[in-house]
Amino acid sequence: MAAGIIPGAISVVVSPLVADVLLPDLSPTSDEGSGRRRSRRLRLQWTPAPRNPSRVAGRDDNSTKTHRIPDHRIKENNIMDLKLEVLVIPVSDVDRAKAFYEKLGFRLDADFPAGDDFRVVQVTPPGSEASIIFGTGVSAAAPGSAQGLHLIVTDVEAARAELLARGAEVSEVWHDADGVFHHAGTANRVAGPHPDRADYGSFASFEDPDGNEWILQEVVTRAPGR
Repeated sequence: MAAGIIPGAISVVVSPLVADVLLPDLSPTSDEGSGRRRSRRLRLQWTPAPRNPSRVAGRDDNSTKTHRIPDHRIKENNIMDLKLEVLVIPVSDVDRAKAFYEKLGFRLDADFPAGDDFRVVQVTPPGSEASIIFGTGVSAAAPGSAQGLHLIVTDVEAARAELLARGAEVSEVWHDADGVFHHAGTANRVAGPHPDRADYGSFASFEDPDGNEWILQEVVTRAPGR
């Protein structure tokens, strides 16, 4: 592209990545008597910034929008955390269930009634990051059908004694004859804690007023990665 030069003015020739700027030379050595002005050329070059690999393009390649992925969500295996937050259990009498769990020491987080046909109650076991929800209109399952809800404790005998004192009917401590988790119901139960008091091997169980089953499981030292 050509550009005319006007004395005392600035002329710019621009390409997509390079700009040539012609500046008038105002120094005393310029040819004042000749009627000509000298000019100086200044070249400006733009270098595109590298793309950030942690930015992901928008819905299409032509979009100018980008979405920043927070560093704490970028995992080595590219899988986002999936944290178990709530288990819904079916009950027939909401107030009775609420009183039972509060008596056991569960924290009452919420009790939201919304008319006669919908009510949400959330309680959380002591020290747990996961909660349970029960109420009216929150589950289609039969009351008492929740089975095998595990509460992890560091001393199953002490936990049993505390729950008994709070009014729960807790079984004697038992372990499974096969030593790997436990069978459904009462099959293969052997009285007493695990012979070696191995982690994950000693249990006790109780039920809420509707028959939803809870199991205490003793874990002192978690297995690697857990």
